[in-house]
Amino acid sequence: MNGVLGNFARLSHFNYDQNGKDWNVNTGRQQSPVALTTAKAVKSTASELIFINYNKALSRPLKLTNNGHTLKMSIPCAEDCSQPAVCGCKLKSIYKAVQLHFHWGSPEKKGSEHSINCTRYDAELHIIHQNIAYALKENALCSWDGFVVLAIMVNIVEVSLSSIYIFMTLTTNRSL
Repeated sequence: MNGVLGNFARLSHFNYDQNGKDWNVNTGRQQSPVALTTAKAVKSTASELIFINYNKALSRPLKLTNNGHTLKMSIPCAEDCSQPAVCGCKLKSIYKAVQLHFHWGSPEKKGSEHSINCTRYDAELHIIHQNIAYALKENALCSWDGFVVLAIMVNIVEVSLSSIYIFMTLTTNRSL
């Protein structure tokens, strides 16, 4: 099993109170958490990341699970049996979306795993994608190219119920 996922799988419970400083994992070039800074960013010449079937409704019912330290969901096929996936950029394969989970904090601590320009966010959504070259998750876990993770930073803001209703109606073409 690769270092990051292998150590992650062995952890029974962890938190972000010290932003990863209290985790007992090996350090390396692909280690979490990552402190991203625009000052050190290098413009990539890679092609754009391509989102496949991300615009399609997922099969119902969707099942969210609280495992004690995160809310997670296995990602089913879309209603037309296609699978959300990503490719392009520097990826050598197609990676199907298999799971999502959140990292969140408390009113005193920000919950994002990573930071951008020293800013931590209220929450962070991870969408886990598995390389389609590996039919089994166990095989993907043993491979350096088995998974890619799309991380989305989240800031919590207050909105009115009418704003949510308008957004849901516009984005789903259905009323609540």
